[in-house]
Amino acid sequence: MKRTLFLLVLLLVSCLYAEPGDTLKVAVIGNSITIGAGINNPATDSYPGQLGAFLGPLYDVHNFGVSGRTMLRHGDYPIWNEQFFKDALALDADIVIILLGTNDTKPYNWIYKDEYLDDYRAMIDTFSQGDKEPQFFLSYPPPAFCVNFDIRDSVITADIIPMVDTMLAETGAHKVDFYTPLLSRADLFPDCIHPNVDGHTLMAQILYKEFTGNELRQVQDVNVALNKVVTMGGPSGTGNVVGYFGLELNDGNYNTLWGDNGLPLWAIIDLGQPTEIDMFQSFFDVGGKGYQYTIEVSSDSSVWTTVVDQTARTDTSKFGIDKIAPVQAEYVRFTFTGAAASDDQFYLREFKILQANGGLHAPILDWAEFKKYKTNVQVDVNFIRTTNEGECIKLYKKYQTDEQYNPISGYRGGAYTSHRTSVKFDAPCLFYVASFKDGMEIISDTLVVDYSQTAVEQQAGQSQPVAFQLGQNYPNPFNPSTTIEFYLPERSRAAIQIFDLQGRLVRELGAMEYTAGAHQVTWDTLDNSGNKVASGVYLYRLKANNLTLDKKLVLVR
Repeated sequence: MKRTLFLLVLLLVSCLYAEPGDTLKVAVIGNSITIGAGINNPATDSYPGQLGAFLGPLYDVHNFGVSGRTMLRHGDYPIWNEQFFKDALALDADIVIILLGTNDTKPYNWIYKDEYLDDYRAMIDTFSQGDKEPQFFLSYPPPAFCVNFDIRDSVITADIIPMVDTMLAETGAHKVDFYTPLLSRADLFPDCIHPNVDGHTLMAQILYKEFTGNELRQVQDVNVALNKVVTMGGPSGTGNVVGYFGLELNDGNYNTLWGDNGLPLWAIIDLGQPTEIDMFQSFFDVGGKGYQYTIEVSSDSSVWTTVVDQTARTDTSKFGIDKIAPVQAEYVRFTFTGAAASDDQFYLREFKILQANGGLHAPILDWAEFKKYKTNVQVDVNFIRTTNEGECIKLYKKYQTDEQYNPISGYRGGAYTSHRTSVKFDAPCLFYVASFKDGMEIISDTLVVDYSQTAVEQQAGQSQPVAFQLGQNYPNPFNPSTTIEFYLPERSRAAIQIFDLQGRLVRELGAMEYTAGAHQVTWDTLDNSGNKVASGVYLYRLKANNLTLDKKLVLVR
């Protein structure tokens, strides 16, 4: 705690007395794990790259990792001899992070084990010779999950970690434990030694906590309007408004439309109970029209308060993003008032009302086709940020036939607003984005890009799935919440049921009537009595009409 407070004081002093543009310089010394061997974009997706995105502009993080290098000066490839090491010394860093020892465990290096502590002391002394007295973060290496590249986990546990403890006691440096939190995550190390992008993310989060003292909190963005009761009115009366009882407005399906020709045109969504909300997202049918509208809230559907007035809107985006101060409401009324570009057609693909979440919400995902090939299509997945300046985001992708989502980028900040990726013709491709800021990770809704043969047939005939489908939950494993997607080919009464491995019903979610299309529910790890359930494997079931579909999920506390 004292060391963390010292670092926070160091940051405060640097903020008070540094010249504009000054930052805390961070040097990360390491081997192939640090440099990001085996991942596609090590500059941004290695743990030093992601740490820089997490920490923001007050820190300038430099990656000085070199593959295969040792702490031991008598090792086969000592890092001491590298130009990167000399560059790290020349940086005169405020903070030095050291993650070495993995390659030292090789038998032909560890014959010099008696020199390891002296070489470690010499490294710290060498970095202390500059104009500054840097803060040191000394790291336990991650586990080695098998003997590969001659690296041995037995030496990490029996020798390297105790020697790091000795250096921590001698220097009062900050301890970074990359070993214990990763010990159960062999899935993040494809070759037993080097982490994948998710592994680097976890390492960056461990460092972030050491820097800031903040635990990562994970939250699912919750659209409280989804599938709620809608009443509406249009220029020819409610019966002529496009939409099946108005549910196309909030059915979670971006291929359906709600709206009408001409004005006035309004819809009231009944949230079912008083709910704290702080953002509205309007998905218009097309861009370029500059749709104008108001949004009102009420506790009793008789007295209304205007919280969004976009009657003078000239923004021609196909998204309306309106953040408000948190407010309790049970009813929300959306009203089209006009358009900046002359038009007598007013349509929404979806209207979302987001549960208040400290002002933080995930970006909206959208996509556009770039180029079509014989077997696949290149698409641009675009991130439309809401109000989270300074956030960094990470994109996940899977095909509907896959068991789990895979990250296709690490956390990135700044101008990261689009990712080009390939989508196959044989199965729908699903995406979601995780947004990180100030210790909070927020999970977005799912984007489905479907070029499968089934989708082509549907486009020629109908726009709904042709069979009941149950998606794999995400994230998985998870804590504290997870999202479950399902698809209905027709209007149905459906529910998601959670069972333990003894077959006992733990929780029932979303039991109601749904329109045809894609839907999702979120499980917050509570049972039907409101109690938290234990870690473990659970079954979840889609029950719709006379059909049941089952999958497994894993809760990790």
